[in-house]
Amino acid sequence: MFAGYDVVLQYDRSRGVRATRGAEDWNDWLEQALGPDGGGGKALTLAREPGSALELVDRYLLRCLNLQAVAKPGSKTPRKIAVVIDFAQFVVPRGDAVQLGGPFSANVVKALGWANDTSILQSNIVTVFISEALHDLNELVVENPHAVAIHLPLPSEPEMLEYLTALEATQFPDLKARSDVTLDVLASRLTGLSRVGARTAVSLALGGPAAPAGNQKRITNAWLTEIKKKTIERECQGLLEFIESPFTLDNVAGHEPVKAWLREDASLMRKGALRAMPMGYLIAGRIGTGKTFIVQCWAGELGVPCVVFKNFRDRWVGATESNLEKIFAVLHALGQVVVFVDEADQMAGKRESSDGDGGLSGRVYGMLAKELSETRNRGRIIWVFATSRPDLLEVDLKRQGRLDVHIPLFPPQTREELQALLLRLRRS
Repeated sequence: MFAGYDVVLQYDRSRGVRATRGAEDWNDWLEQALGPDGGGGKALTLAREPGSALELVDRYLLRCLNLQAVAKPGSKTPRKIAVVIDFAQFVVPRGDAVQLGGPFSANVVKALGWANDTSILQSNIVTVFISEALHDLNELVVENPHAVAIHLPLPSEPEMLEYLTALEATQFPDLKARSDVTLDVLASRLTGLSRVGARTAVSLALGGPAAPAGNQKRITNAWLTEIKKKTIERECQGLLEFIESPFTLDNVAGHEPVKAWLREDASLMRKGALRAMPMGYLIAGRIGTGKTFIVQCWAGELGVPCVVFKNFRDRWVGATESNLEKIFAVLHALGQVVVFVDEADQMAGKRESSDGDGGLSGRVYGMLAKELSETRNRGRIIWVFATSRPDLLEVDLKRQGRLDVHIPLFPPQTREELQALLLRLRRS
């Protein structure tokens, strides 16, 4: 993006401010501002701490703007400048001024100053804040009218194929020879990973920077399934867990109408009749009726990935919403997936939050409700909510277009049902 810029400054809290383009002008200015050798190492300290680093960048931008105002045509004054702040959640974190304290509040004010400064708006100066999720950043910065949010999704299947082709040409020339599947199939199986995750997965099999010494594996279907599961769970930081079920619906005693319904929908899924699929299922029943087990058994014969929502709530401000953003990004990239939310009455939040949670429950409910009603996900992201207290779920989640199919599970009601259950327990 900034290949044609005169100066590109990059900053993160670990490495400080670095000029990746136009370093000569930046270093000359530092010497003028701080003295020879950066004031005896003072520049290194100032360029690392967020407050002083942003102040240095601000003074440099002001100096460049002043020079541009008086510069003659043909002068070497930098006119196109980019400031890139990586891991921005550690510079302008989410929270109000009282929670953040003075230093972080000053960083937010500095960022807002760059966004609203008319002289910067009228010049070729760009500031970029990079973070994994918007909810990690201060809402005043994100919602500023002079800022635009650019979302970089995980690679789709065609993009993954293009990336694997590039990897084969540059790093892994024996990729096809040592794979039991074609590149098309490999791209399909690796969808849901980031590009870094895909490169790490291939490297672990074929050898490379991320692989143990002397690693000489082949890329097989079984290995792909295992490495994708591990990599996605690691990239999601334990927020999702794949269901690997050894059971099928044949292992479920009773509930014959339920099994017939689920198998009919599984058949529609395999035929690609996505528009005929429901948006989601609500499985309700008292404790012990087999809600979780029946989903595990269904996962064993579906033929598509099934994942379980883990505890995504966090005590830190904005962290819960950020976790949900990560989960949704992975689900969209997986292509077709069944998402199981157990104890849904506790996980889904409430429209009206209590005073004690600072509005978190309402925000969780809003994000989930929006995602469940996205019609473009029909047949691709299938939601399965299970709860013993469906009355505690918000009524908007239980309507058509979100959790379309309601499946009640009851204990054995007849002698035949009870006998089938006892026989099943005896065989197991």
